[in-house]
Amino acid sequence: MTSDTLSKTPLAFGLWRYALIGAVIAFAGPPIYIHTPKVYGELQGLDLGVMASILVTLRLFDFVQDPALGWLITKFQSRAQSLVMGFAALFGIGMLCLFTPEPLFALPVWFAMSLALVFTGFSGLQIIFYSTGLEMAESSGVSHARIAAWREASVLIGISAACVAPVILASQFGDKGGYWVYSLLFLGVLLIAMGFSSPVWKFASTQLTDASRFWHLLKNPNLRWLMGIGFLNSLPTGITSTLFLFYVEDRLGTEVHAGPMLLLFFLSAALAAPFWGYLAARQPAKRVLMIGMILVAPAFILAAFLGTGDIWQFYVICVLSGIALGADMTLLPALLSDELASSGAGGSFTFGIWGFITKFSFAVGAGIALALIGVGGFVPGADNSENALRALALTYAAIPCLLKLVAAIAVWIAPIRPDAI
Repeated sequence: MTSDTLSKTPLAFGLWRYALIGAVIAFAGPPIYIHTPKVYGELQGLDLGVMASILVTLRLFDFVQDPALGWLITKFQSRAQSLVMGFAALFGIGMLCLFTPEPLFALPVWFAMSLALVFTGFSGLQIIFYSTGLEMAESSGVSHARIAAWREASVLIGISAACVAPVILASQFGDKGGYWVYSLLFLGVLLIAMGFSSPVWKFASTQLTDASRFWHLLKNPNLRWLMGIGFLNSLPTGITSTLFLFYVEDRLGTEVHAGPMLLLFFLSAALAAPFWGYLAARQPAKRVLMIGMILVAPAFILAAFLGTGDIWQFYVICVLSGIALGADMTLLPALLSDELASSGAGGSFTFGIWGFITKFSFAVGAGIALALIGVGGFVPGADNSENALRALALTYAAIPCLLKLVAAIAVWIAPIRPDAI
């Protein structure tokens, strides 16, 4: 089927295939950002400071790599299918290495090598995924908000599946064995998704972008503001995702509820996403986004004061904070897509920069989180003191709330058009 045929039938043919690859990419997200600190900090015994240093160093490398990947993807858009297959191979191999029960050589080097493979494959697929969505909207006449709704809903479905899969598999095969089986499962669904989504990548070659248009990003103040907001907005998520399992298992004193809590959180975000999209279609998206970001603070701050056994209270927090999360997960990428369409900046290039900024923000957040709980005396898998657990709770909940409010202020100041998306 040709790209012309696809452009005429995006809803009947293209969007579900497009959404499928988004779900599979997202299926790797929670294990990478939430479970990896537990796997290497508690099960493998890697020092928290060393782990934080590796994460930040790799993300600094992404400062060069992600824009370079964006350039590569734009330069060779006519070979999008081959690029997708190459990135998928790196992604799958990296996941197998990251969650292997027994690393083959020195733990810090193995951790860094595995994450480098995962980050490269993940970045490449994500850049193509987001920029292809932009091109689908432009070639088919479907609104950016509608594309974003399909995209973010699929991402949340993949995340939700990843919330429960490692927990279920760990209960059957043990912690190390469960994560290894999960990586094999991920490889299988990645291969299936590559097969079904193959026609969608024809959209990636419908618009060849002149490399010089990349510099629109540096000249466009609206894009610069959105990039800055993306960085600020991802910092709290980097902190909470890194510390989630430590908080639930050590502060709340439960391990069995970790999977259901994560699932409830992301399902709440998925169910709330259409509501936020509905509001953004009738009210200025800037106002709606800011409201959603501000609502995170009162919904989440109570987590700083919970203790052992406060299980149902945290379930409520998961629901409320998930509903608030649905706003920025849906609207920020839609605002970026809209600004790209109106400015003429290159999509693949810009999403390469966007990918670096959000992932670097995650790494900075993780570094901050691991450093602070280390200073507070928290040790993964140990019998921690009340002071250490209090430091864990404050780092997990209070600091992200403050950062989220700063990001909301940035949205308020930013020159976002009232009629955006």
